Amino acid sequence: MSLPIPPFDSKLLYLRYDMYIEAERSGRGDATVKKLAEKFPPTEDAEEAPRRPRGRPRHTATDVAISGAIIELLAEVGYQRLSYDLVAQRTGATRPTVYLRGSNKVLLVLGALIEHYGIDPTPDTGSLATDLLHLQKSQIRFWNDPVIAGLFPGLLADISSDQELADIWWRTFIAPRRASTVRALERAKQRGEYDGALDNDWVCDLLTGPLICRAFLGGYRKLPESIGTEMVDIFMNAYIKPRQAE
Repeated sequence: MSLPIPPFDSKLLYLRYDMYIEAERSGRGDATVKKLAEKFPPTEDAEEAPRRPRGRPRHTATDVAISGAIIELLAEVGYQRLSYDLVAQRTGATRPTVYLRGSNKVLLVLGALIEHYGIDPTPDTGSLATDLLHLQKSQIRFWNDPVIAGLFPGLLADISSDQELADIWWRTFIAPRRASTVRALERAKQRGEYDGALDNDWVCDLLTGPLICRAFLGGYRKLPESIGTEMVDIFMNAYIKPRQAE
């Protein structure tokens, strides 16, 4: 039986914008913010962040710029040395503005991951095989990114020591991405491609687990592009009956 997917708790991650007005009025950092926003647009897999309650302002350029600065700094100095001060210096934003994007480093990084890599990696192409191929290509790009390779050991160590952070990590990044795949399975069921007999969580594990094992268990290795196609072919041939010719 599939585990329920907890709802996204936007209050934990997106109460970020109260203090941006101060930086905006001060006139500091506008050129830097614009430059970073142009340099770090959301990836092709990224989905717009969940809507925040009405009445709170949002500065899209600043939002994207700070997320981009976090990704850039992770590549330059790594997770352990990432700090609010470094992000503020890179963007020209105030430290409180950065702090509102996450009250600790895990939440700060998590917000950047959501905005940069997205939470809906499995598109609707009209075919389960093609949906899953897009998913695997997206996952391979994700795990092959040097930022992710350098980030995960420290991030997972912090998450494993704090159950509340582990829960937030699950329900705001992992669960929505898995839900994207579950939606593809449901679409395939509605089209008659798939009988729905498999456990949804097991399918998600099957599609992601081998990638993580291949990438990390023998020391970090980049994933070959071909592994995505191979995994989808194996899955479809083993578990999904081909549609009979009409």
